[in-house]
Amino acid sequence: MSADRPIAVIGAMKSEISLVIAGIENKSTRRIGGWDFISGTIGEKPVTAVRCFIGMANSAAATALLIENYNPRCVIIQGTCGGHNPLLHKGDIVIGERLIEICRRETPALGEGEGSRFESGRVIDAEIPCGNTAERASEIYCDADLVEKAKTVPYSKGRLITGCISCGDVWNREIDVLK
Repeated sequence: MSADRPIAVIGAMKSEISLVIAGIENKSTRRIGGWDFISGTIGEKPVTAVRCFIGMANSAAATALLIENYNPRCVIIQGTCGGHNPLLHKGDIVIGERLIEICRRETPALGEGEGSRFESGRVIDAEIPCGNTAERASEIYCDADLVEKAKTVPYSKGRLITGCISCGDVWNREIDVLK
């Protein structure tokens, strides 16, 4: 039954996941592949949380282990995520309707000594496994029913906003690139 399967919550940094872990009652910890998976309940709902550490490889590995070992009914990846939209403020929550991976970039072919033109690169489609085939897509869409449910959760410390989430092992602080 779906209600018996846990809600999975993943956060990269201690500061991003510690409140969730602190809220789990009847905790048990299981170490798998270097990650500590903390299971229990929050408000009588089964929850499993893990601090995955920074980076897409860590996030992907911890998520795969979580799915394989706990069969969650949904996976929530949350954190501060380096929000760069100047319209966002402390306390605002962005609910991801879709996701793009910004590391999949193709830059123009340049010869030796021609320098770099990172800004003229383009994001290329990812291959996403779908059954026995792979589809190419520039974005992944989140479960629409879960997005709608998330929008109904009472929240008073900021705004609940839906939008696009980007992921990538890029710690960019160049304002022109961010824009």
